[in-house]
Amino acid sequence: MPESARLIVRRFRPGDAPALAAYRSDPDVARYQSWTPPVSADAAAELVSILAAHQRRYGYGGKMVGVPVSVGVGVVGVGVGVVGVGVGVVGVGVGFLE
Repeated sequence: MPESARLIVRRFRPGDAPALAAYRSDPDVARYQSWTPPVSADAAAELVSILAAHQRRYGYGGKMVGVPVSVGVGVVGVGVGVVGVGVGVVGVGVGFLE
């Protein structure tokens, strides 16, 4: 995973669920996304669990979190995915969790 002196990009962990719930509960963020706010802490924890299961099953996962070293918890969501089948284009999305 990418890492610098100030930022670590890693997979989501259970402790990131509260920040993820807050991010997904922001109406200004959600209006451009596929979810409807508010998103509960339980729903965010379930998503983190689903992402971990996908990683274990397939060996990769499309959503990660950026963790500023000075903060220690995830504050930046990073999503990576194939935009079109067979196109070879990858989309990258970034969302600030706090």
